[in-house]
Amino acid sequence: MKEYEVIKYHTEQYQKFIEQNKLFEEWKTNNPDEYAWNYKGKIPTQAEMKRTRLILHKLMIDVERNTHTY
Repeated sequence: MKEYEVIKYHTEQYQKFIEQNKLFEEWKTNNPDEYAWNYKGKIPTQAEMKRTRLILHKLMIDVERNTHTY
C-alpha cells in the first residue's frame, strides 16, 4: 500500500504544477506587456515537471510489475 501513497503524493504534486502553470499562462495572456519576473505566483520549472512525471512513470511500472506476478 505504501507505493500507492507515494504515487498519490506525486500525482497531486504534478497536478499542482499543472495548475500553477495554467495560472501563469492565464496571467501572461491577461498581461501581455508585463515580464515574467513581474508575476507574483510560483512558476514550476520544466525540470520539476519532468522529474515528477518520470518518478510517476517509474513507480507505476514497478507497481504494475508487482501486481502481475504469477
